[in-house]
Amino acid sequence: MDIAILDKIQQRFGSADFSRYQVVRGQKYDFVRLNPLGTNQVSFFSNPIGSSDPISGVSKTPEQTNLVKSASFGQEFFVVTQIRTYAGFLAKARQPTAAVNATSIIYQGYTSLAVSAMERMNDLLHRGVLNVRLAQKLYFQINQPFINAPAGFGIDIASAGAAKLAAAVVKDNYFVRSDSRSQSVYNLDPVQMIEPEIQIEVSLDFPETVSPVFTSTGVLDDNTTTFTPSVEVGVIFDGYVVRPSQ
Repeated sequence: MDIAILDKIQQRFGSADFSRYQVVRGQKYDFVRLNPLGTNQVSFFSNPIGSSDPISGVSKTPEQTNLVKSASFGQEFFVVTQIRTYAGFLAKARQPTAAVNATSIIYQGYTSLAVSAMERMNDLLHRGVLNVRLAQKLYFQINQPFINAPAGFGIDIASAGAAKLAAAVVKDNYFVRSDSRSQSVYNLDPVQMIEPEIQIEVSLDFPETVSPVFTSTGVLDDNTTTFTPSVEVGVIFDGYVVRPSQ
């Protein structure tokens, strides 16, 4: 093949120019399923796109992570300016089959349910320690990360909702979620540079006892059948990608 043609293909489809770099806004994120039976540790950035979530067994897509290599951000520099954490119930369509087929599902407590899913979620949001290690060295340790390093996004609740089933007596009528205010996120000062191919270990640890148990803490619309809701937790590194120019 003619050398000029090869040169054109290289310019068009791209080889990286490692003598020049460009900086773009970006995030590195990973969302994993929480073990409903409770766990001492949740690991992040371990299962890239295409691998299976260890709890749900479902293949991870870009909705759950943008990691393409386990424990590494690959061949690019990443400057972390903020750390965000998230915990919440999955959408109804992604809950267990019984909940998906129900007309409605209830996370709030009823007299027939001693501890509700929403109470357990409140417990989860107030617990845990987030540990961030780079090259096996501890760089960040955030106590109660869902409180001190919240997601900084989400819906605003104007009302917890007064509607309920006629036969049900509400035990606790409240809604809990992570702080959705962007100014509440955990800002790094100074910022942290993560170098290419460096080993990344991020874990949410529960040192005193296991994470809250969500088994049979949701109620279906018949008010007698319980189900185990699916809960997702996540970590987001917000910042800048520094990569070779094309």
